[in-house]
Amino acid sequence: MSIPIKERMSLEKRENIPGNNKRSGKILKMKINQKKKIILTLLLIAICMGVIFFFSSQPVVQSSAVSQTLTQKIVDVINKIFKNNPPKVLTQHIFSSDHFIRKAGHVLEYFILGALVFTCLRLTNLRYPANATIFICLAYAASDELHQIFVPGRGPLISDVILDTISAGVGVILVIYIRSIKNKRVLKRNAT
Repeated sequence: MSIPIKERMSLEKRENIPGNNKRSGKILKMKINQKKKIILTLLLIAICMGVIFFFSSQPVVQSSAVSQTLTQKIVDVINKIFKNNPPKVLTQHIFSSDHFIRKAGHVLEYFILGALVFTCLRLTNLRYPANATIFICLAYAASDELHQIFVPGRGPLISDVILDTISAGVGVILVIYIRSIKNKRVLKRNAT
């Protein structure tokens, strides 16, 4: 017994209404989960940018005190590890001033920012999320350096913008690498 054409078309229309079948329900849930991930990632990006702005807003005296305190704590740990006889390259060159800690701070901040921005843009299905991420991080690094013109004792450095942009790029590369490993595992699991 066949179903009349009018009724069959009516059934097909009802099946395609979101929530009326399992497939459309799964798609709807996926979109909601993706939106939640995007919102969470945007929140983390805002926090990361806020931290960068906070550290850039510190006058040179305050910023140097924080860097020197951290440098001294690292030197103390190195002395404990090497029983007060650490390699001279560590104590006399790398940790002789707070310069290394300052640059490491730049690297870490923008590495995290790059990874977060790329993750967010990838979730939005943007065509070239890596390129957009590098541009966004470059623009933020440049604006951050310009902002330092107004902070007592600080000033803009093009070398910091370059370091920040490279660090963001490394964050992007790490996310891409981790995703590729994840995808290979999924493919391997599905193949067996």
